[in-house]
Amino acid sequence: MGGITIEFAQEKLETLNNKSLENKLDIILKSINDWPVEAKTLEEYCGMVEAFLGKSVTKDNLNLELKKINLKNHAWEAESLFQLLAMFDSYPENFTLIEIITGLNDEIV
Repeated sequence: MGGITIEFAQEKLETLNNKSLENKLDIILKSINDWPVEAKTLEEYCGMVEAFLGKSVTKDNLNLELKKINLKNHAWEAESLFQLLAMFDSYPENFTLIEIITGLNDEIV
């Protein structure tokens, strides 16, 4: 399985000297931690969120899902999605989570 492993991302988070990059990576790791199913890589997490949404992970799609999500049945998913939402303010409209992860990969690897 390719991609940025959670373990590698956690190790990099401790050594980064770029606050913006550190903040983005921290948000993704916290979001992954709240997701009810364990992910081994950032890309795997992205795939799980896409499957849950039924579409690509964008700010608009997160907002739409959070408005209709059943908190009784999907509280952990909602917490994870809500955290992700904050990160999208730093990106252009319709930017996707996989594009963010690809950019992080380019910066930390």
